[in-house]
Amino acid sequence: MPLEEIIKDFYDNLKSISSGYASLSYEISGYKETQLEKLEVILAGKKFESLSRIVFKEKIEKEARNLAIKLKEVLPRQNYPVSIQIKAMGRIIARETISALKKNVTGNLYGGDRTRKMKLWKKQAKGKKKLLAQADLQIPSEVFFKIFSSSR
Repeated sequence: MPLEEIIKDFYDNLKSISSGYASLSYEISGYKETQLEKLEVILAGKKFESLSRIVFKEKIEKEARNLAIKLKEVLPRQNYPVSIQIKAMGRIIARETISALKKNVTGNLYGGDRTRKMKLWKKQAKGKKKLLAQADLQIPSEVFFKIFSSSR
């Protein structure tokens, strides 16, 4: 049995089923060559090595998709859209986008001339573009716990 499969699922399931009483001991019987690939995580154009992982080549598409979806669920929203890209074998395998936080800048305006609203929307768009240019995405530590937990 591959060691990755033991660490990822079996041990957690064993502890859950036995209410924490069961234990696991194993002995490495040998090593076999296999086809592995590295999944690289790119968030908002910046590579995050701390989220990268090595997976079996035949499971690469499924793992990339699951990782992108899970990241979309657990990453906090920002004031700008955050693109989540999972790269492997020299190409992007999976992609998701976390939409930006929205604020209704025209909410306090009523009726009247539409050009006032358009002026505020343009001003807001400029501000978001400026924010995106100087954005430095930081990942909270609880995101790592949620990503690497075995619950899917």
